[in-house]
Amino acid sequence: MKKNIFVLFCISGIFISANAQKKSILLGGDFSFEHQSNSIQTSNQNQIVNSLVLRPVIGYQFSGHFTAGLAAGLAYAKFDNVTNIQQQNGYSAGPFIRYTKKLSDIFFIYGQMEARIGGGKNSVTYSNNIGTDYSQKFSQSEIAIFPAIYLDIHKGFGLNFTIGGVSYLTYKTKGENASSAIGITFGKSLGIGISKNFN
Repeated sequence: MKKNIFVLFCISGIFISANAQKKSILLGGDFSFEHQSNSIQTSNQNQIVNSLVLRPVIGYQFSGHFTAGLAAGLAYAKFDNVTNIQQQNGYSAGPFIRYTKKLSDIFFIYGQMEARIGGGKNSVTYSNNIGTDYSQKFSQSEIAIFPAIYLDIHKGFGLNFTIGGVSYLTYKTKGENASSAIGITFGKSLGIGISKNFN
């Protein structure tokens, strides 16, 4: 059983929009960093997890509420165990659609749905020659939905806040059967971003 000591720290979002009004282009992305320290009670060991994710987006706002476009992703994760080090490199890309609702002159909310496909490679390196090092390629697909809040501070410059979402992931390692999982991260992650709308 694993226990999260330091659950998550995430800086998410650098959104730059070339006019966030109707018939405008959206350019942007987000960056996140996660650090976990997991206590494995069955073996009285500790696992350190570090991960980085970069997700650029490009879209077109075709109405006052709707934006659609393409979202890509690059990810790296490292699991530092007592007996080995596991590393994962991955990529993904796919369409997204976003619905934005104005609450006041400074508060906006939006919901975003993404569908991604991608792949990458897992590798394991053992310490003290206690095992055989190996690497495996994998493929994956994911559908994710998440809400966010935008706070307009001054003339289109503002902050974006996210607190997680819901996702469905299908994962397949080369030569093995596919597996799937539902992820619910509401309240388990925090995203803070900055944005600027150019009129």
